[in-house]
Amino acid sequence: MRKPAGKGGQEREDLLGILSMFLISRGAILLIGFIALGTIAQGPYLLSSGYSGDALQDIIKISGRFDSGVYLTIVRDGYIYNPANIADPSTNVAFFPLYPLLIWLLGSTGLSYKAAAAIISNLCALGFSFMLFKLLSMDFSPSDSKRAVIYVLIFPVSFFFSAVYTESLFLLLTVSSFYFARKSNWLAAGVLGGLSALARPTGFLLFLPLAFEYLYQKRFDLRQVRPNVLALLLVPLGVLLFMAYCQAQFGDALAFAHSTAQRNGQSALSGQTLNLFKTLFRQDPNDAPFPMNYVYLSTALSAIAISFASFKFLRKSYAIYAVLFVFAAFGLGRIEGIMRYSAAVFPLFAMLAIAGRNRTVDIAITSLFLVLLSLFTTMFVLGYKMW
Repeated sequence: MRKPAGKGGQEREDLLGILSMFLISRGAILLIGFIALGTIAQGPYLLSSGYSGDALQDIIKISGRFDSGVYLTIVRDGYIYNPANIADPSTNVAFFPLYPLLIWLLGSTGLSYKAAAAIISNLCALGFSFMLFKLLSMDFSPSDSKRAVIYVLIFPVSFFFSAVYTESLFLLLTVSSFYFARKSNWLAAGVLGGLSALARPTGFLLFLPLAFEYLYQKRFDLRQVRPNVLALLLVPLGVLLFMAYCQAQFGDALAFAHSTAQRNGQSALSGQTLNLFKTLFRQDPNDAPFPMNYVYLSTALSAIAISFASFKFLRKSYAIYAVLFVFAAFGLGRIEGIMRYSAAVFPLFAMLAIAGRNRTVDIAITSLFLVLLSLFTTMFVLGYKMW
C-alpha cells in the first residue's frame, strides 16, 4: 500500500504537475503555430509565411510578430526618439528597458537576439507558473491553485507568454513581488516591484496594493510601521530611472508617455472608450478574418466585472491590484490589446479558479479557452492583428 506523500513530497508532486502543464501548453501552441505557418494562407500584415526549411528558425519565427521587432530593434540600435517629431515610426521609447536588456545580456553569449528573447519569455512563463501556484496556495487548496495556473496557460492569448513580448516577465515579477510581500520580505517585494516598473510603465501601480498589504499585515496600526516600509519606494523607482534616462538622452522625461499616446491615438480612458465604440461599428476587415470587436468588448467587460467581484472573494491587496491594472490596461493601451493586458492580471484567474470548482463551469471555461487559443494562435502566427 502506497504511503501518503509528506508535505515535501506533495509539494514536489504539485510542482512537477505545474511543469507538465507548462510543457503541454507550450508544446500545443508551438504545434498549432508550426502547422498554421505552412498550411494556411498568410494574413495581410505578415511579410513572409511558409516553412523556411530550417525547423529551428521556423520555431523562432513563430514567436516574433508585431511589437516583437521593436524590442529587437532596441537591443540592436538602442532607443530612438525625436522630440520634434514624435510621430516618427522609428520611435521606440514607449517600450521599457528591462526586457531588451535581458535579451542583450543573453544574446551576448552568442545566441541570436530573437532566440535569446524566446528563451527568456519561456523561462519567465515557467517561473510565473511556479510562483503563481505558490502564492495562491497560501489562501487556496492545491487543486484551486493548479486550476488557476492551467487557466493562465491556456488563456486565449497565452501564446504571448512564449513570444517576444514582456507578458511573462511582467507576470513573473508582479506575482513574485506579492509572494515576498505575503512572506513579509519587503525588500525583495520592493526590488521585484521596481523591476516590474522597468519592464512596463504600469508597474509603478504595484506600489498601491503592496502598501495596502503592508498596512493590512500591521492591522492598519501606524505604531507598528517599521523602516522596512521604505523598501516599497523601490517600486516607483523603476519608472523614475527610465524618466531620468529619457531626460538625459532626449531632454524629455516623459518621452515614453508622449510616444505611447502617439502610438495609440489617445491618452485617456475617454479616448479609449470612444475608440471602442467606433471599433464596434467599423472594423478594418484586414485586421482579422472575422469581426474581433465583440471579443474585445466582452473581454473588457468581463475583466472589469471580475476585478470588482474579487473584493468579495480574494485578499484585498489582490483585488486592488486587479482593478488598477484592468483600468490601466483599458485606459492606456489599444483596445485591441485588452486580452493581452488582461493575461497579466493574475487575480482574474484566481477568480475563475474559484468558479471552476463547479465541474460544469470548469469544463466550459477550459473548452472555450482551448478553442479560442487555437484560433488566436493561428491568427498571430499568420500575421493578423493580435496586439
